[in-house]
Amino acid sequence: MAYTLISFVGTGIKKDGEYQSTRYVFPDKKEFETKKFAEALLELKYRDFSKVIFVGTTTSAWEMFAEGNDDLCMKLMEARSNRSFSDDLKTELENYISEKLQIPVVIKYHTDKIDEDTSLEIFNLYSSIVPEITDENILVDITHSFRSMPILLYQAMRFSVSQNEKIKNVELVYGEYTSDEKCSYVRNLSSYWKYSQITNAVSIFEEKLDGFALADLIEKDWESGSKAIKRFSEIVQTNFCLQIVEVSRQLKNSLKKYPENVPAYLDKVKSSVEKICKLIDSENKKLSLALYEFSNFLYEHKLNVQAVICLQVAVETAICEKFASENQLGDYDWWKDYGQNELRKIESENKKDLKIPLTNLEYFRNQVAHGGAKNKDGNFPHAANIPGIYASGLRGVKNLFEYLEKEL
Repeated sequence: MAYTLISFVGTGIKKDGEYQSTRYVFPDKKEFETKKFAEALLELKYRDFSKVIFVGTTTSAWEMFAEGNDDLCMKLMEARSNRSFSDDLKTELENYISEKLQIPVVIKYHTDKIDEDTSLEIFNLYSSIVPEITDENILVDITHSFRSMPILLYQAMRFSVSQNEKIKNVELVYGEYTSDEKCSYVRNLSSYWKYSQITNAVSIFEEKLDGFALADLIEKDWESGSKAIKRFSEIVQTNFCLQIVEVSRQLKNSLKKYPENVPAYLDKVKSSVEKICKLIDSENKKLSLALYEFSNFLYEHKLNVQAVICLQVAVETAICEKFASENQLGDYDWWKDYGQNELRKIESENKKDLKIPLTNLEYFRNQVAHGGAKNKDGNFPHAANIPGIYASGLRGVKNLFEYLEKEL
């Protein structure tokens, strides 16, 4: 697999006027002594690199990369001393390194002043890196840099990678110097990126019930849970709430297959799945009630459109349970020709508690389903009105359930 290497260029450590080299020891016991960790990664073919992006500041030790070209080296040293590193010098150095390493090279540089005043400028520069990458894999070397630079790049990459579907894999590597042994051990920190992705994915699932990213990340640890969470997310996304019972069964079955000795974060995911199962446990309640509670669950997660549609489906399901069979669930022709008439008869018996809230709910659901169409007075619906309409709808549906129970 082809990788793009992103490597930081620091200020370097000099002794007796010369930049110090170190012996890098890789996990496979291979060793390479150099002043530049990127050189060790490339020479020992740590990954199949197709491109290198060097990131530094106006005071980075760029001259280390110009060894063998005294003229360019002198220009870079002068530019470093007076902080005048320029695009022209950058291009000249890119061409020199690229020809020397026989690989495309890009240099990204910014001010050496890294604080609140410049962080946005640097973040924007770092965010421009990922869109230029054509490989599916990235290796980030965070060895030589100011401590704040990898943090800012990390945040910029989280933003940029989420916008670039081509990127499938991000790895981190660090050369850790050990003074006692006079060498640097190569540490693979790639799991840090995965933990960051998991943190974000769990948060999105819990806040918005969107588990697509989470399902991909937990597939190796909990395959049945991954499939069930993805199916549940599809139901939420598409408003196919009548399928929630089937999905609930799939979620329950996945809990039975929950593996042992899994990462701690997976217990949090399991807890969320258990909460959903308990909420929509239709084996011990009517489907209409399960839909009512699921609608409220959606609303609590600020999924207002899905909540409104699901609540109206709960009304239609309750009428179907009373006057027909499950074969008519979701059958619009039956609802139009028969079910709706039964509802109208019930509404006529109590205007305040049934007709007004249920009529408003259905009317608003229709506006939502038709893209926010104008009402009869020529006015568009407003999102600000949703809380009031929804709260009224909940009361109306609860009153409907109570009425139907009395009529049994």
